[in-house]
Amino acid sequence: MEELSKEILDQVTEYGRLLFSVDDVAVIIGIDKQKARHWAKSPSHAFMQAYLKGRLMTEAEVRKTTITLAKQGSTPAVEQVKKYIRDSKIENC
Repeated sequence: MEELSKEILDQVTEYGRLLFSVDDVAVIIGIDKQKARHWAKSPSHAFMQAYLKGRLMTEAEVRKTTITLAKQGSTPAVEQVKKYIRDSKIENC
């Protein structure tokens, strides 16, 4: 398995955080798209872990903002938070 440097993995995380696709990340950092797609299909591969970390970090920021808006009375935000609550219940694992 090809080793990716910490610098490359940090870039993958950052572009994942910006919600670029796997193909786009590959182009930006200069990795073959086919390799990146292959790595992305393996949840335990360092590339996929870095990419997913970035995407989840952004999702967490969006959720935090949505929860803040819900607490301030935004009806659409309240509905979205209710969905987060339903989806995050342990029995849904």
